[in-house]
Amino acid sequence: MSDEIENKSIFEYSQESYETLFSMFETEMKFKGYSIEEWLVAIKIKPISEDVSMSDLERYTVKISNVTDIILENYSLSKANYTGLKSSIERAMAVSKAFILQDIEAKNKLEATPAKRMKNPTADILETQAYTKNLELHHNLAVSEMFFAFWEAQYKKINLLNQRVTSLNILKNIESKNS
Repeated sequence: MSDEIENKSIFEYSQESYETLFSMFETEMKFKGYSIEEWLVAIKIKPISEDVSMSDLERYTVKISNVTDIILENYSLSKANYTGLKSSIERAMAVSKAFILQDIEAKNKLEATPAKRMKNPTADILETQAYTKNLELHHNLAVSEMFFAFWEAQYKKINLLNQRVTSLNILKNIESKNS
């Protein structure tokens, strides 16, 4: 191993891993067939100018409405997927733990002497063994959680934008009536 690699801090390794993971999440992982990068382009709403006309505001409101539909659908799907996977993992972990304990019990029944019998693992070891048996599900859950967090942030963002545009619509209507 070179001195450069040996002298790397754990932070440098984790930072590289994070950047790689983030880049992959943004460009390669797909949600409903599209990357996050592609979704960001599809739901992008340009800032509105200060001197917006009523007709511009109407078009802007329609654009926000269409984007809101996309975000709400994807937010609800990502939340349902994440919630479902969490439940699946809880069940899979319980089943794996039960099988591990059943295997130990079955092996112990075959042993004639108590000295050769296996002890049940501690709770931590049992958890680790069950986790290992369900790595794929845990990976899927992590990816699902990333998509859920992304769509949740977009949901909050579009709600704030909707509130601002509603206020702007009210102000523009009052302004047009007083002109």
